Amino acid sequence: MDNIANKLSIIFSSRILLIIVFALIFISIYLLNIAYPLFAEDWDYSFIWTPTFDSPVRISGIDDILTSQYNHYMFWGGRTINHIIAQALLMISPFWHDLLNSLIYLLFVFLIYSISNFGKKVNVAFLLLIAIALWFSLPNFTSTTLWITYSSNYLWSTTIILLFIYPYYNSYINKKARNNTFLPIAIFFGGIACGWTNENMAVALVSFLLIILFLYKYEKQDIPKWAVWGLAGVTIGCLFLFLAPGNYIRMENSLSVPISQRLFIFCKNYYYHMLAASVIYGLLFIINIKTGKRDTTRTKASLAFFIAAHIGFLVMIVPPEFTPRTLFGPVSFLIIANGILLSNIDILKEKKYELLLFSFVILLSIPFFVSYIDKLKYTRYLKDLWHQREVFVYEQKAKGIMDITFNDKQLFHKDFILYRISDSPDAWINKVYARYYGIKSIKLPYHE
Repeated sequence: MDNIANKLSIIFSSRILLIIVFALIFISIYLLNIAYPLFAEDWDYSFIWTPTFDSPVRISGIDDILTSQYNHYMFWGGRTINHIIAQALLMISPFWHDLLNSLIYLLFVFLIYSISNFGKKVNVAFLLLIAIALWFSLPNFTSTTLWITYSSNYLWSTTIILLFIYPYYNSYINKKARNNTFLPIAIFFGGIACGWTNENMAVALVSFLLIILFLYKYEKQDIPKWAVWGLAGVTIGCLFLFLAPGNYIRMENSLSVPISQRLFIFCKNYYYHMLAASVIYGLLFIINIKTGKRDTTRTKASLAFFIAAHIGFLVMIVPPEFTPRTLFGPVSFLIIANGILLSNIDILKEKKYELLLFSFVILLSIPFFVSYIDKLKYTRYLKDLWHQREVFVYEQKAKGIMDITFNDKQLFHKDFILYRISDSPDAWINKVYARYYGIKSIKLPYHE
């Protein structure tokens, strides 16, 4: 048994195997990306955005994107950075936006692994555990990582925030306050971009930075100047985000949700998406305190992620609508918090426990592969369905028919966020589809 454990320890600390696993992660997400069709908001954001879905101008350059985002900022919402990314991706060819979206997911996984396993030896089993945890834990995984508009709002923005956080985490763990002429400027503008992404993650980010700076003062460390500049940038970005006139116009048009219903949705989302990871964190925290070294720097850093994740969740009591996809960032923070504690447990460095971790990952990989194949099949089904509809539209256009009726039936999947083409040509999704394909109207009669 010891001989097997020793061999596995050598294999799973191999940098070559680490690179191979990252390559497999890239291939798996790339296969999903190339199968996932453009959909709904993607059709809308392919044009200069207007609140009435009637702009005839497809975006073809940065001027169109800036015009679009000005309209969006004034009449819909403040997530300017996210939607600039979305429209830039929609402006380029499918090959490139599928490739870039896959690469950003790879960077996302790499950052979570790097922060969680910071300063430790290579641990391939730990990387696989993180990848599987993300697959099963992130709300609406397929939609928030593959659907261009949603991916820009959640995957891309969370990755940008993690990139911004990394130097803070690095500096705090290593107790080194690096300063140079250009770093404060770069991190200031990076902070503006991060604060200007998602409402709940902007608040979570500010909370994380304040906790880290508090820990600097509490431990009597010198706070790096760039760290203060970064917080200032994030604060400015938050102001741009929250003060967008479109936020208030949209809220005025939102349906009023009774407080009892809002609390029910709030508790339901916590139960399904945060509770299990929080309980695991509590257990790992106790184990760290009981078995860890006296240096509690990593434990405190993990607590910063844990608290920030919950603040990012708690602020969702404010908006009238609380959808699970908005928890993409908080759940990512929770996974990092758990990962830091797990990698910091001294007892897990023993060979027999490394073997146990490997066995656990192998066991988890079975439901992962089943789930992956299921989602890949359905994603390909979606691509084929929309391609068939596209072919039908072009055939009808060739005959001079510009008011088109689909007669097929779409199968739905519980793990995908999907909209149904309406039987009313005036529905927003019908309008954006018709404009995208240059026809007068479409409709799909209701099928049981």
